[in-house]
Amino acid sequence: ISNIAVTEHYPLTPQVDTRDFVSMHAERLPEYFERILAQRAKYPDIEVLVGCELDWLGDGEDRTFAPDAFEPFDIILGSVHFLDLWPFDDPAQRGYWDEVGASGLTYACEEMFPSQGLLREFCRAGVPCTLGTDAHTVTDVDRSIEAGYRWMYEAGYREVTVVVPGGDRRTIALG
Repeated sequence: ISNIAVTEHYPLTPQVDTRDFVSMHAERLPEYFERILAQRAKYPDIEVLVGCELDWLGDGEDRTFAPDAFEPFDIILGSVHFLDLWPFDDPAQRGYWDEVGASGLTYACEEMFPSQGLLREFCRAGVPCTLGTDAHTVTDVDRSIEAGYRWMYEAGYREVTVVVPGGDRRTIALG
């Protein structure tokens, strides 16, 4: 692994996340940055990205964001986990580029997402693709990563797109 993005759900208000179950508490953001940057310094041969997953709340949005609120992040994943503030998860919806979710192999569906057919269409359309394991523990960081690369390759991708510190992108050849 030469590039890894550490992401946590950006803080939600207590009205949306009453038990801090879905997201980290806002008071922990400085510690979050400090710990990830310490790992970046400890492992200079690995591109360690500071990221967050920012939930779209639609009409239920009750947060106010300062203009510089997201400057410390290298990558921000837009996500949809709520519908009318009812929580659900749509892992394939990642914006202008796609993510193969290798973690699907550990879910009840026991398959990666998106499907091969949809992933082939993304590839034909020139949509860049990355790979995620949705690791919640250190032991799961590389879970099913090789299978995910094969899934991408079978759909026609010959490179995986990754974000680098500072927010730019680069590609890594598959195969």
